[in-house]
Amino acid sequence: MKNIVYEITDGCLILAHGEGPPTDEEWKQYIEVLARHFDEQVKVRILIVSGGGAPTPGQRAVMDKRFKREMHRARVALMTHSTFVRGVLKAFSLFSPVYRGFDLEDLDGALAHLGQSEAPGDRIRRITATLQLDVSRR
Repeated sequence: MKNIVYEITDGCLILAHGEGPPTDEEWKQYIEVLARHFDEQVKVRILIVSGGGAPTPGQRAVMDKRFKREMHRARVALMTHSTFVRGVLKAFSLFSPVYRGFDLEDLDGALAHLGQSEAPGDRIRRITATLQLDVSRR
């Protein structure tokens, strides 16, 4: 059973979290994909859709260490129903405008933050819906 699924389309990495944290093996594979995404893109766009799951503190530490110097090139939109998480991200974005939180229903706002145009936005919508279904079935 996978706790995360992801896909890249139109220069945007879409990551869907289920209800629990990813396994260490899932996280390792995701970090490898994310590293390639950073290598291939000048402007890195990441859309995260969370059903409540998130990386563990140890997994976040691995990501922070690996991408600390490169995050200035990124835009990250995190979609979640958790008002607490969105509030934390809003406060954090005062110091690091890379991150922004959105409600799960606000894909338009998330796409605007990522700077995605309408045509790729439509593909991202379809893929996001598919990934959300995929991770919720596992």
